[in-house]
Amino acid sequence: MPKTIKMPSLEEIKTAYTGSGSRAAAAYTKAIDGVTDFVGRATSDAAEAAYSAGVTRAAANKLRAKGISGKVTNESWKSDAKTKGGAIIGTRISGAGEKQSKGFEPFRTALEGLSLSDKVPGDPIGNLTRNAGKVVATLYNVKATKQGVPTVTPPG
Repeated sequence: MPKTIKMPSLEEIKTAYTGSGSRAAAAYTKAIDGVTDFVGRATSDAAEAAYSAGVTRAAANKLRAKGISGKVTNESWKSDAKTKGGAIIGTRISGAGEKQSKGFEPFRTALEGLSLSDKVPGDPIGNLTRNAGKVVATLYNVKATKQGVPTVTPPG
């Protein structure tokens, strides 16, 4: 006799899902502990090719737009962002000071003592371009150097 699939109700599935949070945290931590050579695998040529192929496929098929428009409204996004994100952002920021400081240090060093051009009266656009452009180029060049890509020449 053929077998048929018997599914729990949506309410039962919802209850099981929402009740799994505490178990999920422990399972997640255990799974992370089991990962070996994350950096090696994540930076391999195969990983880069897979990432590129995935992004290309998603863009070509407009998967991001389809996923958003089919599931989210402006109101639901705002509500979720405030209730979910707002509840954790302060804690996450408070606990990330050392990492943020270490990551920002090369940018701070590059900006420290950066010489800006004197303002030229009557040339607000030129003043902005010379000074803000120098700051932007300096910050960009720190990142470009870390990434091993070409840098840009600061204006003025």
